[in-house]
Amino acid sequence: MVRIRCYTYIILVTLLLSYLEYGEFLDHQRELKHNAFLKLAEVHEKQSESEVYPYAEKLNTYFGSLNAKLIEKHYKDFYSINSDSSFYDFYKNSLTLKGALTSAVKKAMQNEEDSIQLSSDFTWFRYAAPSLLVITTPESYRVDIDYKLLNNISEKTIGDKDNVFLNIFSKSYTPDTHFPIWLSKSPDKKIYSKLGSGIHLKLLNEIEAEIKQETCFEKEFLKIKKLLVTDLLFSKNFEMPKQNVITELGSISEHINFNEKEKELLAQKIEKLKSQDDIFTFVSTINNSLSIK
Repeated sequence: MVRIRCYTYIILVTLLLSYLEYGEFLDHQRELKHNAFLKLAEVHEKQSESEVYPYAEKLNTYFGSLNAKLIEKHYKDFYSINSDSSFYDFYKNSLTLKGALTSAVKKAMQNEEDSIQLSSDFTWFRYAAPSLLVITTPESYRVDIDYKLLNNISEKTIGDKDNVFLNIFSKSYTPDTHFPIWLSKSPDKKIYSKLGSGIHLKLLNEIEAEIKQETCFEKEFLKIKKLLVTDLLFSKNFEMPKQNVITELGSISEHINFNEKEKELLAQKIEKLKSQDDIFTFVSTINNSLSIK
């Protein structure tokens, strides 16, 4: 019996020592991993510090030093997009830069002394400022949004709010000039509303549905809605027949949310369309039997 107890004791001691040694081994492994992570972080930091943004000089020439710094930050932010909310922040900044940079590049290219040295080739700019493009024409220069690139990026983010916004945006504007899809321009450059075709109601329904879901793109949707509402309240020249216009306005008044002033103006617009032909123009006089629900 004593011998059995001794053997049991020896086995227990052996197991305990093995466990302690294994614990020390695990601690050592954790320490090695921790040190490896620190080394990797140190290397990454050195690499980041050594990276030189290659477009700073050109940007200074065309856009000024302050804008150049903002573009460089924009460049770095581009590589941090990982969700629909971070995409929204980046997109919002793109819109801000678009206006500021258009003014700056116009000023630079209009300066006769500088224009001798400045090139009108801006192919490099899309790499310096992801999501932005310099559009050149014989008459002027402007900065615009590269929606094709943004669509590609939105496909890789977490969440779908950015995809939904870009989808509705593409339905609202022409791809090249971003001209509102609910308007048309005649050869003599007169603007006509497409109210009565169903476009206004369809877009407003989609926008309202997204706003109800508390999207981070609410402000951008409201911009589109404001333009649509302004057109349906104040347009006087229409592509569609009068009855089609009245029918769509009636459906819009029933299904879309408006403030009190807008409701009043909408009711007045419908009444004027019914009673005052002389203040409106209709390109088509053929009733297309538009059915809108």
